[in-house]
Amino acid sequence: PIRFPDPSLDVETLIVQDSKAFLVSKPWDGSLPRVYFVESLDEGTAEFLGNIPHRAMITGGDISADGERVALSSYRALFIFERGEANEEPLLTEPLVCQLNAGQVEGISWDQDNLLLTSEQGNTFLVPESSWSINKAPFQDSPRVSVPRVERKPSVQSPLSEWEAGESIKAVEGSGEQLGEQFVDARLAWSQSGFHVGIELPWDLMIAPLSEEIPKDMDHWFEPGRVYLMFNPAGDRPTDYGDDDRCLVIGRFDDGRIGGESRFLRPATVVVHSEVKPDWLSVEEEGQRLLITVMNGTPGVGALEPGREIGFNLLVLGQDGERISWAPLTTLFPWDAPSLWGSVRLED
Repeated sequence: PIRFPDPSLDVETLIVQDSKAFLVSKPWDGSLPRVYFVESLDEGTAEFLGNIPHRAMITGGDISADGERVALSSYRALFIFERGEANEEPLLTEPLVCQLNAGQVEGISWDQDNLLLTSEQGNTFLVPESSWSINKAPFQDSPRVSVPRVERKPSVQSPLSEWEAGESIKAVEGSGEQLGEQFVDARLAWSQSGFHVGIELPWDLMIAPLSEEIPKDMDHWFEPGRVYLMFNPAGDRPTDYGDDDRCLVIGRFDDGRIGGESRFLRPATVVVHSEVKPDWLSVEEEGQRLLITVMNGTPGVGALEPGREIGFNLLVLGQDGERISWAPLTTLFPWDAPSLWGSVRLED
């Protein structure tokens, strides 16, 4: 048994060296991970040492055979610590950070100077020293498209094929077995008024009501018959979660009208707060066609201008909960899905 000075900690990382141990917390509230030290496993009393200086959900760790290096894994990055000249504990030094995009990585181990990773999806990765020493780790590229500018906002009455301009996106080829038999047609464009997403839904897909309560866990995050749009205005996959990252949930209100809810997430599936019917979001409906507009300069997209890249993902859930998506990352990495995106580049 190990006694902690702080209650209600989620800890997945245990590093044992001789008769002592280090433990690192996995914070779900977006706070900094906490490092604890156990002097003797016979006594088992944990002492708080300090915080890892990066927000992350730490899932595993290992110490090198000589005790000079410690590696920690998380869903978005690897952290490699080395003992400094002052001979302090490695976990109290500033780490080398390698951005990671390799699935739900849950385990890490030293193999001499190299690192081995394992994921919840059953994959194993070797990261040689020649890679991690220059901040390189397994990283799957996301889909990227160029989105043209239009002079005026598209009309929901017009079929997507009749838009003045726009970039069509569909489910990625070869992912049909994962995404189900149905696919959505979607078209993207931007104007001075905002970022426009047109969607042609499958003929038998009915948009479901929005939930009254904010989901508290992953089991209730994705619900059938809804459309989810993820925006990351920085256009990258940061180690930390951006203050302007948003997940927009499109559904129906009690009066039957279609509308949206904006969720601010931290660190991933934890909804910090939710804004229903934000005045910067417009949702229009015509039969099975939706036109969703996020207005220029608002949270989630920021100021729209040529050359900008914005993180974006579109996820549609069918009546039975099957996923119909543009970016395949939502299917491959389900746990982190609300915070995953492809990339759209705004063209003039």
